[in-house]
Amino acid sequence: MPKPERPLAPARDHLGWWLIIHCRCGYRVDLPIRLLVERHGANTDLHLIGTRLRCQRCSQRPMTVNMTDRPDRTGQGYGGGTPATIKPLPGVVEEAG
Repeated sequence: MPKPERPLAPARDHLGWWLIIHCRCGYRVDLPIRLLVERHGANTDLHLIGTRLRCQRCSQRPMTVNMTDRPDRTGQGYGGGTPATIKPLPGVVEEAG
């Protein structure tokens, strides 16, 4: 059965967002999408980039890859604030099975 097509996610549409990448070894990195645009171009599909990610410590694929609009992920500063939006980058991490 063919895989369902996923929508394109051009990096240019998410310039103010960050990728939160967690590895099974415990390593975590917050990567600004604007940096990916500088390296790979504004039309690069985030899903394509996501499928090529590897941990800097152990070289394994990430356990989770999420997108956030706030790298601090809390939104709790002086006087409160709006909570961060966090959503998975679908089609990047293979399901365990």
